[in-house]
Amino acid sequence: MRQFVELKLDDGKFKLGIYCCVLEAGEVDELISMLVGKGFIMTFAEADSLSGEIVIEHYKDVIKIRKELSEQGFSWSPDAKRIKLPESKE
Repeated sequence: MRQFVELKLDDGKFKLGIYCCVLEAGEVDELISMLVGKGFIMTFAEADSLSGEIVIEHYKDVIKIRKELSEQGFSWSPDAKRIKLPESKE
């Protein structure tokens, strides 16, 4: 299971948190390599699970990371803590 567990705005920057569990042998190392390459900081890692977060300044970059990870099987956790952004006034 690969999930987004948090999206919050703190001090003008966005923080996106992820959690992965029930991973197969070797999958943790592959995910860590891929996530660190995208700028994530790993906060926890075991043989079959991991968690991490990335701090991003611009929301458009959050969308890009989320889209890339969604293509890798990530989805929102039903219990995810997410901010609600105001409607754009463009």
